[in-house]
Amino acid sequence: MLPSMGDPAGLLLASVDNAHFTRAVSALKFGNTFKTTERSRYPLTIKALQNIDLLSDGIILDVGASDGVGSLDAIKSLPHSQYFVTDLNTSIKHIEDGGKHYFFDSSGQCILISSQRFVWYKDLHNAIWPFKQLACEAFSGAPTVNQLPCKTINLFNSEIIHRSGVTVQNHNLFEPWGGAKPSLIIAANILNRSYFTDKELTRAISRLIKNLKGDGYLAIVDSRKQERASLFCVTAGKLELLDSINGGAETQALTLSITL
Repeated sequence: MLPSMGDPAGLLLASVDNAHFTRAVSALKFGNTFKTTERSRYPLTIKALQNIDLLSDGIILDVGASDGVGSLDAIKSLPHSQYFVTDLNTSIKHIEDGGKHYFFDSSGQCILISSQRFVWYKDLHNAIWPFKQLACEAFSGAPTVNQLPCKTINLFNSEIIHRSGVTVQNHNLFEPWGGAKPSLIIAANILNRSYFTDKELTRAISRLIKNLKGDGYLAIVDSRKQERASLFCVTAGKLELLDSINGGAETQALTLSITL
């Protein structure tokens, strides 16, 4: 239970602007993963990517992109014929009851409750008294997703949805990519140890490499306190580190240990 810094109820406003929409999305938390996002999160990585040989007819796949605004610089700066902005959680269900807003994930589980003063997350393990007790009471009294009229809210920013050459869709980074093979995959602020174990990270990164179109590039970015990134090239069945920004991403060494 935390004071609201970004009110998820802002997603319900028909007149909400793009900046407030992004702020509202950033307040959402699915499992142990916040959908935190913002503009211009990795300018140094974009600059490094501009120095490689990306073809104008190439395809770029952006995974774990939240509402998509963090992808805008790449979309504007990098040559491509098609840019896919993807995330595992692309919508959320909402019920309003008794002055509270209840938000549900795709499985129908209530993951977040907000009021005028507070946001309750379903992370009771780390909650302290008396907030843990209050959160337990709030979630135990939550309606079910089918109990009251429910609204489905899209979580992609309209600035992304309406851009030419950009496709937004649901995608699980642990699963094979079903579309045209990308020549560049960007994974920004998703592949880190606060979200996944090393075993899970190895599985996810291995899958991303397999999703590439033969020879291609993989950019892994961390930009929580300082932008750190690792740019890899896959060619002739070998993985090579092309560039390391500010010491590289948290998973740089782990990625280089993966056998193709």
